[in-house]
Amino acid sequence: LSDDFDSITDINIIPGLIGTDDDARKGYLISAPTPGDSYADYIKDASNSNFKLLDALENNSEEVFKLFANDSTTSGGSDGISRVLTDQIYSYIGVDGILKRQIKTYGAIDKDIELIDDQIERWEGRLAKKEEYYWNKFMQMELAIDKLSKQSSQIMQMLANLTNNNK
Repeated sequence: LSDDFDSITDINIIPGLIGTDDDARKGYLISAPTPGDSYADYIKDASNSNFKLLDALENNSEEVFKLFANDSTTSGGSDGISRVLTDQIYSYIGVDGILKRQIKTYGAIDKDIELIDDQIERWEGRLAKKEEYYWNKFMQMELAIDKLSKQSSQIMQMLANLTNNNK
């Protein structure tokens, strides 16, 4: 946008110094102070290091505004950070955004669900065939056991008859 301000780091805004999730849970706005340091002193030191931001706001407010809000369609150049972020967010949540395409009827999620339903049906079919196969094997085994049991009874009866005839 300009030679002096083309990034937020040029005005001493450093996103990495916002703190961690753990710091946020503890209520810190910036990274936690080192052990033994006062949080109040740590904030004062952090604020004093923002001289670049304060100087830019005081002496180059128009350039800082352009950095965040420039509209390339009316003023030329690149869009400001907030406009770029707005466009990016809209590409996700807008009428034809990525999220809308995912959750709409017959969108990507519905297609995934349909695919999973088809897979479930195929696996249930395979399971039914396997179950039928094992039931048939089980029935064949039951018939074989019944046949062996009858043969065993006949053999026992024949042995008993032989024993009675020998006496």
